[in-house]
Amino acid sequence: LKPNWLKPCMSLQRSLWMDAPGRRPPCPFRLLALTLISRTAALWPTDPVPCRDDLAVVAQRHFYRTGWAAEVGVLKGEFARRNVGRWHGVYFMIDSWAYRPGDDDVDLNYKSDVDNRRHYMMAKRRVRHAGNRTRLVRGLSTDVAGQFEDG
Repeated sequence: LKPNWLKPCMSLQRSLWMDAPGRRPPCPFRLLALTLISRTAALWPTDPVPCRDDLAVVAQRHFYRTGWAAEVGVLKGEFARRNVGRWHGVYFMIDSWAYRPGDDDVDLNYKSDVDNRRHYMMAKRRVRHAGNRTRLVRGLSTDVAGQFEDG
């Protein structure tokens, strides 16, 4: 098992360097983690993105052609909240926010309309700081895909 601090994530790299004043210097294991993370991050764009938290940064730098990005499977909007801070275009949040019969074993799937409405409202609140750059799209990804042009 790898310790949590060893996963290659740029946000983790930043937190490892940001020790509070007066704290001792990073231990050798933390320095090893920083080295591994830096090497992994430097390999982009030919290798996988080091951490899902870096997807919006990579998309902004390398794929900002249409100015549109989409997240499929938003639920409560926690990931979207981080992404809209790094993505400067329009951010589409696609989720059914509804019960999907037959999908129980695959994904978070709530039978309660109250829960689904609550999750939708949570997602909406979490990205309100982005103003009109966010669009919440209700529906299955396969059903709403036709609303978007290829590009």
